[in-house]
Amino acid sequence: MANKRESGKSALDNYRNSIKETLFSERSAYGFTLVISGSVLLVVNKYGVPAADQVFIFALGALIAFAILVFFSFGGFGRPIEMEDVMRHELPWGLIHFISVLGALGAAYLTLIVSPRSIAAGVVSGTATLLYNLLLGLEYIIASAGRPEEEQEGEEGQPGGRVIPFIRRRLRR
Repeated sequence: MANKRESGKSALDNYRNSIKETLFSERSAYGFTLVISGSVLLVVNKYGVPAADQVFIFALGALIAFAILVFFSFGGFGRPIEMEDVMRHELPWGLIHFISVLGALGAAYLTLIVSPRSIAAGVVSGTATLLYNLLLGLEYIIASAGRPEEEQEGEEGQPGGRVIPFIRRRLRR
C-alpha cells in the first residue's frame, strides 16, 4: 500500500506535484539558458574564446535587447508591474520551448554569419535575447489557447485565470 501523507495524496503524487511546480517556475529561465549558452558556443565556434571586451559586448547586447522588450511590453520603465499583466496558465507542452529556443538560436546563427567580428558577440546575444522572448510570448499564447474555453475565461485564481482577457487586451493594442 502506498505511503499516504496528511493531504490524502500518495508520496508519488506529492513528488510529481513537486516536479510540476519546479518545471513551471523554471520554464523561462531554462529556455533562456539554452539560448544564451548556445549563442556563446556559436560565437566561440566561429571566433574562438572571446577576449574580455567581447564578453562585455555580448552581455551589453543581451541587456539592450531585454530593455527593449521591457519598454515594449510594459509601455516604459516607470509603471509598476501588475499581476494581471502576467500570463500564468498554459498547457504543459508550452513548458518545453521548442519554437523559442530553436528559433532564437537559428536567428543568432544567421546574425553571426553576417556580423563583423568586432560586434558579433553583442549582435548575437541581442538577437538571441530578443527572438527568444518574442517567440516565448507566442508559445505561451498558443499553449494557453489550447485550453478549453471555460478554463481560459475562469475567475482569477482559477484554471485559465485571466489568460484570454490578457490576450484580448494585447491584441487590441
